[in-house]
Amino acid sequence: MEKFTRVKGILSPGACLASGEYRIKQPLGQGGFGITYQGIDTRLNRAVAVKEFFPEGCWREGSTVVSAGRWNLDTYSNAKQKFLLEGQTLGQFNHPGIVRVFYYFEENNTAYLVMEYLKGKTLTEFLKQRQGKLSQAKALEHIAKVGEALEILHQAQFLHRDIKPDNI
Repeated sequence: MEKFTRVKGILSPGACLASGEYRIKQPLGQGGFGITYQGIDTRLNRAVAVKEFFPEGCWREGSTVVSAGRWNLDTYSNAKQKFLLEGQTLGQFNHPGIVRVFYYFEENNTAYLVMEYLKGKTLTEFLKQRQGKLSQAKALEHIAKVGEALEILHQAQFLHRDIKPDNI
C-alpha cells in the first residue's frame, strides 16, 4: 500500500459510516483496490482501520462510489464481493501476524472492512530508518513471523496476493 499523499475522492474527516457506528479520522494510504483510513468505532470508542473498496479508475459522486473504465457493472460487483469475502475470511483468524477484521458491510455502492488499527511502522519504513540494512538475525526473525502467518492462511485455503514490505 502506498503511503497516502493525494487521493481523488477520499472520504472527508468526520464522515460517518454504518449509521454512525464508524467515523473517519484521516486517510492512511491507498492501493490498487482500495483506500485505508484511520477511524473510530463510536460504540466502543476505539481506533480502527477502515478499508474502503475503491479500485483505480473509480470516483465519488457525493458519498457514492462510481465505477468506470474497465470496471463495468459485473466486473465491479464481482470484485466487490471478493473484497467482502476476504473480510469474512480474515475475520475468522486470531493471530498476531494477521490483522483482525471486526466487521464488513456495503454502503455508498462500495464495501468496507473494519479492522484493528495497528500503530507502528511498516517494514518499508523500518528499513528506511536503517538505510535498508538488517542483520541476518533480524531478517530471519521477520521472515519467520511472516511465514508463520502465511502458513495459517494457507492451511485455511486463503492466498495472500500482496506480500510486500509496505504490507508488513
